[in-house]
Amino acid sequence: MKNNLLCFSLCLLLLILSTTCQALTVQEAYKAIPHARTPYKQALSTTPIGIASYLKKLFTIPDRAVVPRVSGMRGVATENEYDRILLQLDKLKTPASAASAETRIRQAIVTHQRYFQQTNDSNLRSLQKSSSRELVSAYNSLMQSYKNESRHNKQAFYVIG
Repeated sequence: MKNNLLCFSLCLLLLILSTTCQALTVQEAYKAIPHARTPYKQALSTTPIGIASYLKKLFTIPDRAVVPRVSGMRGVATENEYDRILLQLDKLKTPASAASAETRIRQAIVTHQRYFQQTNDSNLRSLQKSSSRELVSAYNSLMQSYKNESRHNKQAFYVIG
């Protein structure tokens, strides 16, 4: 009887750990926050194909960054995931027209990473504001650079702040 109870307890613990440590999908992460996701649609783009292809890849990065953000808010370690996302950003061939926006998106992701590494509560609000400012600047830069983009894709420019 004692062994059965111990076995049951261990199985229950493993089940709980496997579900809480399992990585979220982008869709699950978006459901956890009050922000609607508008994916960039290359087929609707009015930009040249090379830029549209770049923008499609670029917008997967802030989407992926929502996952460690939500995981971090749930108390799950996120540092390695942010590093992987930044490496993906490094691999993009950035057109000059998007360089400013990409730099700001990168800085926002780095700031999110620092937020979850932070142990000093007095800096947390400052990091949140800094990240939000970077993303608003990225949005403004994209709107300026791609004024003729489709309405749908302009909505996709508004990434998590």
